[in-house]
Amino acid sequence: MSARALACVLAALAASGGSCDPPPPAKPNPQCTDVKPCAQGLVCQNGACVACRLDNQCAAEQFCHPIRRRCEPRPCHGTECARHDDCPLGRFCVQGLCLQPDTTTPEGCSVESCADGETCPQGKRCEPQRLVCEEYYGCQSDVDCGSDQRCNVAAGRCEAACTPETAPTVCGVKRYCLDGTCVDCTADADCGSGLYCNVARHTCESKTTCSSNRDCEVPLLCNRLTRQCTVDPGPCLSSEDCAPDEDCQLSTGRCMPASCVPDRFEPDDTVATAHAVVPGAVPNLTLCGGDVDHLKLALARGDRVQALVDVDPLLNFDISLLTGTGDVVAQGSYAVDGTVALAGDYYVRTSSRDAYVRYGLRITVSRGIPCDPDANEPNDDAMHATPTPPGDQFGTSLCPGDADWYQVAVTRGKRVVAQLDSAPADGQIDIVLLDGDGARVLDRNAASAETETVSSTAFTGTRVYLKVSGATDWVQSSYDLHVYLRDP
Repeated sequence: MSARALACVLAALAASGGSCDPPPPAKPNPQCTDVKPCAQGLVCQNGACVACRLDNQCAAEQFCHPIRRRCEPRPCHGTECARHDDCPLGRFCVQGLCLQPDTTTPEGCSVESCADGETCPQGKRCEPQRLVCEEYYGCQSDVDCGSDQRCNVAAGRCEAACTPETAPTVCGVKRYCLDGTCVDCTADADCGSGLYCNVARHTCESKTTCSSNRDCEVPLLCNRLTRQCTVDPGPCLSSEDCAPDEDCQLSTGRCMPASCVPDRFEPDDTVATAHAVVPGAVPNLTLCGGDVDHLKLALARGDRVQALVDVDPLLNFDISLLTGTGDVVAQGSYAVDGTVALAGDYYVRTSSRDAYVRYGLRITVSRGIPCDPDANEPNDDAMHATPTPPGDQFGTSLCPGDADWYQVAVTRGKRVVAQLDSAPADGQIDIVLLDGDGARVLDRNAASAETETVSSTAFTGTRVYLKVSGATDWVQSSYDLHVYLRDP
């Protein structure tokens, strides 16, 4: 017997329950953890990096490539930037990409501004720091919802919070209140035959149950009616093709909330599909689920358009008068008043962030004094701001309901000084100096004076914005602008 074996036997006899069996092999270190994610688009399962199968295994801004089986950025997503200041002058950061305004990439990526309260298209929301429209994938946590709501991560929507006392009313039949959230189940016994409880989502599911397309393997889609992954069912033909709380909008083949019925002019979501109207009353209109309506008016040069909205004042509402190319002539919340400079077709655009809005319009057209745009137009928002070097601009015009934006390249360590000269008798003009993202005000001057000045402290970014606008929507005036870069 070797000395090592003899030592083991003596140790085993000395210790009750001792053993000479070899120690168990050490567990290998996991390839990945919650704080150590996988690289190259792989996903972490049980500590190992593996290929993805479903979109919901990837981040919200990613999808599982059906051939490479890797998590890759969705179309129009990237990692070039996090702020507008990360992009070259004249470009804007949208979903990690530096994009040029008024230009659509071959992939279909473009810049959509919401800096002046514009409503983003359906499926998008306004990014609050950069004030551009970005894809909305639903709530990811409770912080994305209101104080009296909780995030249903499985469905990506905010739902009313519950308590054990309010559960019968808030959650409904056969649902439970768990930690302030309504859930379907906490164990398999809560589900029907052939179903199991997904304890991560607290939903009753089968192996093919889905809540959204991200739960299905490509190219299958989630059928909202059956909650099963199926091939693309195509456009709906009747409400029987939709979920119980939806109706089929036959004109578009889309399932819409049953509580909101599209009006007689749908589809009119763009100027190309706008319905022509004449001045007068236009009653019985609806906006459903982030819808946008367009009505077309044939106008002559100098025509003044006034459109008043008949709507519940507690609802959110926006109305604009647009040119045929989409430029804003005038805009407001419940009324719009603008005078057109050229003859042609113009469009009254209405929108709301509320899910169901019933409203009417009263449109009048009279003769007004046209305001001719200057050479800098269109520069009505940060996306279209005119690049302006230090120096002088003379004879610039400001039309009713208009705003002029300028962007100035800044040498680091310098400060910006801007001076505006105008005639107060033509209306008060306000000037605002903003940072490189167009979101933070550096200085503002709203005095009714012939000369107004704004300035910044020593600047560390690469650009600033100047916004010139009337104190009211009726200001029509000319002005001179002087921009200087000076030492601190």
